[in-house]
Amino acid sequence: MTSSTIRGTDLNRYDGETPQSAGSILGHEPMGIVDVVGYAVKLIKPGDRVVVTPNIACGVCLNCIQGDTNKCLTVNPHGSGATYGSAGYGGAQAEFLKVPYGDMACLKLPGKPRDELEDDFVLLADILPTAYLQQNLLRLNPEDL
Repeated sequence: MTSSTIRGTDLNRYDGETPQSAGSILGHEPMGIVDVVGYAVKLIKPGDRVVVTPNIACGVCLNCIQGDTNKCLTVNPHGSGATYGSAGYGGAQAEFLKVPYGDMACLKLPGKPRDELEDDFVLLADILPTAYLQQNLLRLNPEDL
């Protein structure tokens, strides 16, 4: 990992408002350099600089195909999808992070680790797409503001 963030859900765990087991690793919006890939990963290669999506999702189930990756039927068939730092998956404040479904979860980025774009790219993981999605759902136009 080269970058990650801490958000409200991490702080809730840190403050004891949300239960967590001892040794849990916090952290969201992972970004880093790929060390190794599994046999099924075809688009991402070792050495690639990537930002990782917040939802852990397969990309091929009905919900994922419809764009509801937060409701992935493969990762969590009985409820909402999984994220890093919850549902048995480690958080991103670590040296390494195992990323299931690497082709679905990783967005390859240009540049070098810790360059001048590092802080901008980490926004691509969750914060910027969340705002973009909400704007699209609300169908806001500049003249509406």
